[in-house]
Amino acid sequence: YMTLSKNGSSFVKSYFPSPYDLFVSLGGISVSVFIATVPYFSVHCTGLLFLMAFNDMAAVILNEIQGTITSSQAYCLIGPMGQVVRRSFNVITAITGPVLFGIFPRLPYIVAGSVTGVWLILLMIMIMTRMKKNSIKIESEHNLSRLFPVNLAEMNFVSNEIVKRVCKVGTLSARIDEGRNSSLNIS
Repeated sequence: YMTLSKNGSSFVKSYFPSPYDLFVSLGGISVSVFIATVPYFSVHCTGLLFLMAFNDMAAVILNEIQGTITSSQAYCLIGPMGQVVRRSFNVITAITGPVLFGIFPRLPYIVAGSVTGVWLILLMIMIMTRMKKNSIKIESEHNLSRLFPVNLAEMNFVSNEIVKRVCKVGTLSARIDEGRNSSLNIS
């Protein structure tokens, strides 16, 4: 509901711009798995419901990010490969879950929540570092501060990646050189 409905989508975009929407969804997955660890039926079911909601939210957001920042030709390879990786981790979880459960019944949840939390922290570091490097590189190579009403460092992740790709291709540089920079508006 949060990503597919009009109200939910506008709520997420206004309060959690990219990449924070991804961070919230992965954090929600991690917390939900830990809630599902509690050995009371109602609490366990609540954790599973939140887990499913945040997992669906993360899947939609990841597909949107991939589709937005990847060229059409590259997406033909990256899109399916992302699904293969995702399904491979599902298989690994299905194989290791019973083994971990045999050791300690709540251990599969603890491992899954911990791995998701670590993955979230790594993604946060990598994405925020990439955004900062993109902003510095774009600003230094193209002197774009006069073109954009906001600082490049304040752009959301998707816009930042698009501007970097446009600069790399040379489209933006050509527009700057031709003096048609007044029509550029990326937020």
